[in-house]
Amino acid sequence: MNEYEVIRLSDRDFILNDEDVHMYLLLGEKRAMLVDTGFGTRDLPGAVRSLTGLPLVVVNTHGHYDHAAGDRLFPEVWAHPAEHGEIRGTIEGDYELKALHEGDTIDLGGRVFEVVSIPGHRPGAIALLERGEKLIVTGDNVVTTPVVMYMREHDTETLLASERKLRDMADAYDTIYPAHGVTPLDKSQIDRMIDCIEAYLRGDTTGVPAIGPEGTPCFRHDFGGAALYFEK
Repeated sequence: MNEYEVIRLSDRDFILNDEDVHMYLLLGEKRAMLVDTGFGTRDLPGAVRSLTGLPLVVVNTHGHYDHAAGDRLFPEVWAHPAEHGEIRGTIEGDYELKALHEGDTIDLGGRVFEVVSIPGHRPGAIALLERGEKLIVTGDNVVTTPVVMYMREHDTETLLASERKLRDMADAYDTIYPAHGVTPLDKSQIDRMIDCIEAYLRGDTTGVPAIGPEGTPCFRHDFGGAALYFEK
């Protein structure tokens, strides 16, 4: 029995929900790709096998615990090298980490996903772009839930640059698969993210006391349909 909530997005795309984290299982003709591994507390390999028998590629959009704790359940995981230390520092296990860089491609057979570097929320955060289908998987960078920006190595100016980068390449995609909140998303959410970050940097938002996803007291800054969590 599959222990995860499974949502079929199409004949080839599935969501496996782990609490509030969307993990995506994307099928090609020759291979499947699992994007993020959630909290790793249940039988994720078994859940994947219940949906496909294709050889599997496992990718982390970034190294935060809610996206990478399940890495220990797989023999091999791909992530940007800037995330390897974060992953290894928090996720014990006998798994091999392999490196993905900007411009690398993952060929599933009939579907080719291109790695796009989008640092800010994490130094090694990546998106995965399928140009033929005009689809992009964005991790935490484009979401309808607040983006956490109070943890180690978060950088607001860098996040803004990454959001502008995604906007500049918006002709390449129409549909966004985010890691949290409403999914799929229209690419107009990119503009909302940019507006919110710019408003925060200008001092045009007022932080409201809140509790972050891991129980950390923080302040939520909302603007124009997007939100950010900061220390103050």
